[in-house]
Amino acid sequence: MDEIPSGAKVKMKTGAPTRKVYLGALGGVVATILVFILNTYVLSTNRLLTPEISAAIATVVYFVVAFLVRPGANDQIEVDQGA
Repeated sequence: MDEIPSGAKVKMKTGAPTRKVYLGALGGVVATILVFILNTYVLSTNRLLTPEISAAIATVVYFVVAFLVRPGANDQIEVDQGA
């Protein structure tokens, strides 16, 4: 995919989620499973990760993955370079 010019308006041709969205969501799921494994098998009962920390970890992982992943060639993105 070509570079998107600064200031260009970008929109999707369909309502299907992009690669950025579903890989970000998958990252959040993996983080949640990792926290479950840590709480169940690794950490002692008086040092478990709280639900708030677990949610924060999943949110940060989701954001980082979605930020780093480039849109795929089949994501059907329209770029409007007009004024």
